[in-house]
Amino acid sequence: MILIDTCILIEHYRGANPAVSAFLNGNKGKMCISAVTDMEIAYGVRNKRELQQHQKLLDILGIAILDIDETISTTARHWVREYGLSHTLHLADALIAATAQRHNLTLFTFNLKDFRFLGINLDKM
Repeated sequence: MILIDTCILIEHYRGANPAVSAFLNGNKGKMCISAVTDMEIAYGVRNKRELQQHQKLLDILGIAILDIDETISTTARHWVREYGLSHTLHLADALIAATAQRHNLTLFTFNLKDFRFLGINLDKM
């Protein structure tokens, strides 16, 4: 399983990058997202139709949603305290990264710089 960062789904929904769609389709059934990513997408949609399209994509591609547990919360809280000021680590990114670490997953993202200093498994989409 691989963990998909929010930026990859946003790029897919914009439709401007065919490589992203090919990547998602090529990894059908092997992907998951953090509950944070699901919430970020739900918060950012403009209408119910877009929210339904998001759910349809998750269903069609078999993308699982990983909930935030106590371990993820504790790790993210530690990282925000440690790196929030020095590296401008955002809360959502800390939770997504902690999800990757908790489940021993590689996080696929366009934003390697946002996560590199945390020592998690990363790959650029």
